Amino acid sequence: MSKKPKVAKSKIELLDKDGAPMDSESEDALWENAYGVRVTQLSNGKFVDLLHGDNEAANRMLANFGRKTLAGHVASQVRQKSGDDADATPAIAERFELIDNGKWVDRTREAFAYDQPQLATAACDVMVAAGQIDESQRATVHANLLQKMAENEKFPAQVAAVEGVRDRYNELIGKVVKVKTAADLLAMVK
Repeated sequence: MSKKPKVAKSKIELLDKDGAPMDSESEDALWENAYGVRVTQLSNGKFVDLLHGDNEAANRMLANFGRKTLAGHVASQVRQKSGDDADATPAIAERFELIDNGKWVDRTREAFAYDQPQLATAACDVMVAAGQIDESQRATVHANLLQKMAENEKFPAQVAAVEGVRDRYNELIGKVVKVKTAADLLAMVK
């Protein structure tokens, strides 16, 4: 069964101090220069502008929600990279220190940092299990995967998206694999 491709349902733009959408291609279109956001429902074109205001309580609530959300994202990235018991506090402190110094780091444009040798091993394991390659081809395919990952920063995410690879990768790095189906559960107890 193939997954349906994700289609954007809304668009979020940064707003300048006058409430106008910032040109996303402009170097000025940065969080540091934004005064709000516009959320547009693509199906009907309706939008709502959410601007920074003078209400101190509202600003504090939004700021704390943002702090909690960002800290959670940073902690999740650390756990995904280094395992569930990894200490995320240094990475969280570093990220907020950058913000305190006026620098927003847009991690949405950065590739997730996979342990590439483990990801290549997971991909090979899945290909062997599916009969796509045999053990005699493993070393060559593993090396080719690592080479392609070094050349293309988006390739690791493409590899991880192949059915079964992310689950095998998570097993290899010691992350608990979530049980999704009865067949998964049965496989765990066999």
